[in-house]
Amino acid sequence: MAARPSFGASSQGLRWTFTQEDLAELRLKTNADAAAKLRAAGAGEGGHPAPLSAEEELDIVRRLLQSDLDKVCAKIPRLDLRTRQVAAVLLARAFLRRSVMDVTRAGALHPRIVMCTLLLVAAKAEELKVVDAHKIAKAAKASPEAVVALEPDVLAALDFDLCVHTPQDALDALMRALREGPSPPPRADWDAVAARCHQHLDEAMRMSDACFLFSPQQLAFAVLEHHGGGEVGSALRAMAAERGAPVNDAALTAFLGTEMRGHSLEGERAVALRDRLAGCHKLLLQQQATSAGKGAPKRDRESEEAANGEGQGLTPAAAGGGSPPMKVQRA
Repeated sequence: MAARPSFGASSQGLRWTFTQEDLAELRLKTNADAAAKLRAAGAGEGGHPAPLSAEEELDIVRRLLQSDLDKVCAKIPRLDLRTRQVAAVLLARAFLRRSVMDVTRAGALHPRIVMCTLLLVAAKAEELKVVDAHKIAKAAKASPEAVVALEPDVLAALDFDLCVHTPQDALDALMRALREGPSPPPRADWDAVAARCHQHLDEAMRMSDACFLFSPQQLAFAVLEHHGGGEVGSALRAMAAERGAPVNDAALTAFLGTEMRGHSLEGERAVALRDRLAGCHKLLLQQQATSAGKGAPKRDRESEEAANGEGQGLTPAAAGGGSPPMKVQRA
């Protein structure tokens, strides 16, 4: 695998890092654009459901990141932790510029199917050949064909930017540098410190916007200084000064004060929101079919079933590694 560029020179640093204000504005714009299309198609009138709000869309994405993705990954043999982390970042990115209400020529962007497709994309980007569309679809009780069909659309939503620097990688590098340096801090519980730091980062990546607001190095430095104690913090700052790397204390403080937000999609609310989303997709697909002079797309009927766990599996030959190799931008 080719080496990733440094964070500052990567697509992640250049195009997927925002201020809090810009991030909120982008989400509102994405939601408003989708809602405008739906209202033009009659949403909110004649028995058609109203468009989802930006906060409702974000709640759907949070559920995917905090619950659904882990459940699917746990059922896929030999799926490594880094691939899951990359998939989570790509999933968060994909729904910044595309709404969960959007439809494409391949069908609706059902959030759960998009999640599966991005897991497939992450496995390809990480060159994890033991994971394919058939295994992912089986774990998610989805249609492999639906998972593969959305790949061009999710790559376009990502602007083909698949380079992901994770704070977990940065943390491991920092801890190695400290422990193998000339004056390692005298700690006997490095494994416990590492476990607390990784748990903190995992929660931050799934329950906040940390991946869009801070560099991986800032996140790793913040949790290691926080959980490592005074001697570790002093050693970290001494190492940064020796390397001429300034420490952004404002960013560290902002991250450590970040609110971790869970999703609220349970029970009746989850069912109601799912039904509204299905109604929005149906309305846009009907409009799309009418414009094209065709009936409802067969592909979307399959993906609708798959999104609800009802899709019929295909043979491995039809779904596994059969999708063409990605042409992606790794920078």
